[in-house]
Amino acid sequence: EVLQMKKIFVVCALIFIFIISSTICYAAMEGFDTIKLGLFFGNSAKTSVNIGSFYGLDVGYESASGFVPTISIEQSDIKVFINSEGKMEIEGISVIDGDMVIKPKEGFIWIEGIKYRGFCILLLNGGKMTVINKVGTEEYLYSVLGKEMSPSWPLEALKAQAICARSYAYRNRNKFASYGFNLCTTTVSQVYGGVATESEKTIQAVEETRGQLLKYNGQ
Repeated sequence: EVLQMKKIFVVCALIFIFIISSTICYAAMEGFDTIKLGLFFGNSAKTSVNIGSFYGLDVGYESASGFVPTISIEQSDIKVFINSEGKMEIEGISVIDGDMVIKPKEGFIWIEGIKYRGFCILLLNGGKMTVINKVGTEEYLYSVLGKEMSPSWPLEALKAQAICARSYAYRNRNKFASYGFNLCTTTVSQVYGGVATESEKTIQAVEETRGQLLKYNGQ
C-alpha cells in the first residue's frame, strides 16, 4: 500500500512538472491577439444580413494602420444585401464597392440577432457574403468556455479548458485561411456563441490564464 501511494505521488509530481514546464505565456500570442471567426460562409454564406448596435455603426475598411471609417450611421439597425449588380449595398444608405468592415460606435454589435464583441467583416465572394466576427482572442474564449463546458464547473477546470481552447485556436489559426478567417464557430473548430454564452466564471478563468499556451516537444 505504501509503494502504491509512492507511485501515485511520483505520477502526480511528473504531471505537475510537465504542466509547469510546458505552459508558456505570450504577451500577444505572437501577433494572434485578435481572431476572425466565420459565422456564415460557404453553403451558409448570405445574400442579406441584418446588423446593428445600440449606439450606431461606422462602416469602412481595414488598412495596415487600422480601421478607416468612410460612413457614419446613426441608426441602430441596418440591412446589407447583394444588389442586382452583384455589389454589397446598405439598404437606403450606400452601395459599397468591395468588402466591408462594420464597427459599433461603442458597445456590442449584433449580427442576425446575436450579440458579439468586436466587429463584423463582410467579404464578397461568388455573389454572396462571407460574414465574419473579428474579436480579441481572449474575449473569444469568454464565450467558448461557456459553450464547451458548464460555467458551473470548478474554476480550476475552467482554467484548464481556457488554456486548451487558447492552444487549439493558436495551433489552428490558419485552418480557414482560404475563406478569409481563422476558425468557424461550430464543433468543426470550437463552439462559439457570442456574448450570450459568457459568464463571470468563464471570464475569470480566461483572465487568470491570459496568454498561456500549452506546448509539447516545442509544438
